[in-house]
Amino acid sequence: MKKTYLRIVCALLPAAMLVALISGCVGKEELPDTYVEGSDYQYLLRVNDDKCKKVQQGNEIVYLLHRGVVYYLDETAKVILPLCSRADCLHDRETDEAQLEMCNAYIANGDVSNDGQIAYCNGYLYCVSDNSTVSSAIPLYRLSSDGSKKEIIYRFTEPPVEWFVHRNVLYYRTYGYITGPDGAPVHQEWLKALSLTDSLPEPWTFYEPSDGLAISVSNLYGAYGNYVHFYIIGHYDLSEPQSEADGEYRYYSELLSYDIRTGEVKEFEFAELPQYASMQMTSYWQDKPLFAIYYGDKNFDAPTTWYVCELDGSNPVPLMEDVPQGHYLRGGGEYLYYTNTVAWRMEEYTFYKILDENLNEVDSFLPPEYLNVDLRIGFGDRMYYIFDLVKGEDGNKSYDFFNYLHPETSLGWGVLVWDKSQLGSYNGAMLEFSTIMR
Repeated sequence: MKKTYLRIVCALLPAAMLVALISGCVGKEELPDTYVEGSDYQYLLRVNDDKCKKVQQGNEIVYLLHRGVVYYLDETAKVILPLCSRADCLHDRETDEAQLEMCNAYIANGDVSNDGQIAYCNGYLYCVSDNSTVSSAIPLYRLSSDGSKKEIIYRFTEPPVEWFVHRNVLYYRTYGYITGPDGAPVHQEWLKALSLTDSLPEPWTFYEPSDGLAISVSNLYGAYGNYVHFYIIGHYDLSEPQSEADGEYRYYSELLSYDIRTGEVKEFEFAELPQYASMQMTSYWQDKPLFAIYYGDKNFDAPTTWYVCELDGSNPVPLMEDVPQGHYLRGGGEYLYYTNTVAWRMEEYTFYKILDENLNEVDSFLPPEYLNVDLRIGFGDRMYYIFDLVKGEDGNKSYDFFNYLHPETSLGWGVLVWDKSQLGSYNGAMLEFSTIMR
């Protein structure tokens, strides 16, 4: 492994900042290395369009984000309502922009593309609009869970391309450009964190590329227990000009863990991978990261192995072998979900098989054809999928789960509700959803 290329950011911090970080942890109860409801990153809501989290589960309440307005779902009454308790507010029916800004549920920052996201943590909803064209400072909103208050607690001067909240800290990645050896700009990325409990929050960098490493892709997979997990793809060496044609580029492709208690960054322990191979993580299973080896030079049918390991990336153990690399395993609480969701466009249909802790199949089902979004597992007995109702070229109405940029085509919106209490009785049948419209 390439340990010499890692930079442990904690060791590089100025002494005053390091003391502040350590002292900030004094007196705080250390949470366990398992999932803590209401405080932790909601990993079971991860989807294939993961950078846009629009559904969050609070304390017996489900929150939704649609076109810059935060809603809550009353499933008993089957209604979707704006998260604003102001009696004099028209909420999403308001047409005056100045009045709309006063609504406690409105966080669009002038953006109508529906490309923001929300995160629930310890009684608050944190919201960022992805619209960076309105101003150079992108606001981070904090909403009370009862809709009584909205405040801006921070303004990003650099775009938080991908982010989530875990145990009162917002983790995000951002990017910029550095100067390469030939004087040309080179894309670079950094991973940062922002405490949400500080009165004047200031971000810190928890992963900074080592000298000579240019990151072309980074991915914040998520967090579990006391660890954040992320993936880095980059290449060396920027210290002198190199030619890819001459084979002189050295590529760096690693899955890493960040210990939120100590600041230590570690590569996952694994044998040296062959060229074009990478480790891809999808979820967590029985308090452990779940990942596989993906071979970029092979097709979806090529066999691979899925592993589980400790939260710091140590002690990887094979979980399932000879799995087509176009198929995925996803942790889902009590069950493990086995699916061909990655290669679904290559198949006649997408299937899901439900496995128990001994990898025995206990059920299977097919999602309906119109559900062209990755199946979120969710927590509890319900899961929700936001959609816009649109009219196709043939005149028929259909569900659109990615209708971000063309709100004028929407005939209305709502959620599909999956009753997960039916697991164990599908026996290969098609999933059925109920519908709640706004």
